[in-house]
Amino acid sequence: MIPKPPYPQYACPQGNPLTCTEDSGKGSCSVCHFPGVLSAKTKINGQNQYEIVDFLGQRGNGRLYKATNLSDQSACVLKEYVLPQQTFNSSQMAERREAFIQRSGISLADGRAQNFRLVMPVEAIPSPLPSSERYFLVYGGEYTHTTSLKQFLDHQSPLSVATIRNILSQILQSLEFMHQQQFRWISGQVQAGLLHGNLNLDSVLVAEKNPGLLVYLCDFYFWESLFTSPFAPQSRPAIAQDLQAVGTIAEYLTTASQDIQPPLDATQIESQSRSDLPLADQQFIQRLTGESAPPFETSEQARQALLSLPPVPLLDRPFSPVTAQKSIPTHPFRWWMGLVFAYIFIGSVGIGWLYLRNQTKHSLVTEHIPCCIDQVANVPTGPVQFLAEKQGTWDFLYTQPHLLKRNTTLQRELNQAQALLQSWQYQPMSVSQDMLADNPPGAYGQKVMDLLNGDSANFIITNHADNIDPSFGVKPFAYNGIAVFVAFGYAQRENSLPRRLKGKITLQQLRGLYTGKIKNWRELGGPNRPVKVYFPNQDGLLRIFERKVLVDESSIAAFRKQIATQVRTSRRIPDQTCVGSFCGFASTTLQLRAVIKDFEDRDSFSIGFDELNKVINQCSVYPLALADKGKVAISPFRLNNHRPITPTTDLCNSKASYSVNNQALQNQTYPLAFSLNVVFARDNRRQPAGQTFANILKTQETQCWLQQLGLVPLRKISAKSACQAKPKTKP
Repeated sequence: MIPKPPYPQYACPQGNPLTCTEDSGKGSCSVCHFPGVLSAKTKINGQNQYEIVDFLGQRGNGRLYKATNLSDQSACVLKEYVLPQQTFNSSQMAERREAFIQRSGISLADGRAQNFRLVMPVEAIPSPLPSSERYFLVYGGEYTHTTSLKQFLDHQSPLSVATIRNILSQILQSLEFMHQQQFRWISGQVQAGLLHGNLNLDSVLVAEKNPGLLVYLCDFYFWESLFTSPFAPQSRPAIAQDLQAVGTIAEYLTTASQDIQPPLDATQIESQSRSDLPLADQQFIQRLTGESAPPFETSEQARQALLSLPPVPLLDRPFSPVTAQKSIPTHPFRWWMGLVFAYIFIGSVGIGWLYLRNQTKHSLVTEHIPCCIDQVANVPTGPVQFLAEKQGTWDFLYTQPHLLKRNTTLQRELNQAQALLQSWQYQPMSVSQDMLADNPPGAYGQKVMDLLNGDSANFIITNHADNIDPSFGVKPFAYNGIAVFVAFGYAQRENSLPRRLKGKITLQQLRGLYTGKIKNWRELGGPNRPVKVYFPNQDGLLRIFERKVLVDESSIAAFRKQIATQVRTSRRIPDQTCVGSFCGFASTTLQLRAVIKDFEDRDSFSIGFDELNKVINQCSVYPLALADKGKVAISPFRLNNHRPITPTTDLCNSKASYSVNNQALQNQTYPLAFSLNVVFARDNRRQPAGQTFANILKTQETQCWLQQLGLVPLRKISAKSACQAKPKTKP
């Protein structure tokens, strides 16, 4: 864990200058000259401007302030870090400033928005100059309603056994998410797994909800360590350290006293330990701390052990030495309410297994993937029903004939490889235009969960993993992307649009085109021609486009307004709907033909988008490279020598010389990459059909088929012969 910064160079009479509120009026303490607490009304400039409201106190290596975002008057929390000049020399300050900038933004590498209760800033504000001392992380206003676990225990201790298990389960769930997912820093670097490295009673936050609690993790090592005094010893974080820290927290949770002042020594822990704590819980905590063998090796292993503990007694009550010997009240209403809340606590602890294990070769935990479908175990015999969006990616690839080979489908090939799948029922799932036009972006995820909570399906295959609750399993099995294209033309032709655009476009420019703000190609450096905007009438793809390109609510609303207008008042051609220059198409072929026809017959220019696997061999259109927020533009295709295609590449006469940019889709550096996922309820009462089907789709045999269908496999298939091997004959 990270020690408190001693700052011995500053003679602070309080011992810790971060808690000092003295101010000389010049921005520093009048006694020790340490950078002082910021006063109310102080304004901090970042992407937005923030105004300090009140000083909340110290937490970790920084100070907390209640503040207001002046752009929309919303409440927020600022955490201020300092690099005092008497502690850090100029080179150390410059080095740590650069590291802070590199770590100022982090997200899931696959683009999902889930955070598993990890408190991440909405903005990081570095000092304007290397010699400046103050740095800020800006957190959303929802965290103004949380308290540290230490403060929570000061008022709520002692806790019931069910509450203790609930808190530990949520901490371990968040840690497993950190340890096993792939993350992308703002620099573009992808990292497999993160370590907390600073778990303690102050870096765990609690929000009291009705019913139950939500537990958040904050103050991670990768930020806090930048502002630790260079004179203070530090150890590199490790999974074992995180788990031991959870064990230490568990010891505080199980003490009977409300007056807990960390750190407790072994004698204090023993003297204040709970006499009512079940033996299984005591042994679990000892394995966390390493006092009992075998210690847990992963957070997943620890959480599964926690969920496997014997059920909490139904009349589990907070322990009190004074009332422990008293009889339980027999008032029937209170007894009934006690049972209800006991069941709620038990349910909150046993909500299923943790969210997906990282599937790539960079995972901290290696997953064994069978080579062949017939090697996958535990295939349910039925009845099993699963869904996918009608006319979506999976529906097309699974049922369309002749894609793999003549007179067959992927569904038929899978059924032949595993006969038990023949009894499984697949049903396309309709998602109406009304849902797309009227509901918020998270509505689709809610619909998926509602269907799985009912009897409609055992699992669902979808391109969307956002807004899915962690009580559901989400298993990615392949990657695809959205290709944005214009007519190819000839590079030598004066009005060749790919050449005029230099073969690329930014997401911000796309947003302007698809909200109607950009109406002429001249605004983007192209020819003086009006813009025609095309898109596929495929709801799932439109939702991905909204999330990754349009992003903000006003842009999404403008786009959806066009769709709604199109449905009501459009000029109709078979399988095509248009309002002015804004057109939707029922198929990829129709959209491509329209783009080409505009260029060849009318010398006009249109732009469209569709799924990458449907565009790969269409050489009459040019797939534009995409750039996001000043980053380098990434092409969805690349030449066999690993160089990107350009407007001078002859796509029609060089089809064998280029392919999908697998690496950019696998590591999600292509801005419009997305994963295909199997989503299922983690419910032990049901057959494990979703998990099993995901395992089938991840076999090398199926991955080869998916690659032939134009998808990008989860990992590189090294030997070509692996995809040429014939599946084993079924008896």
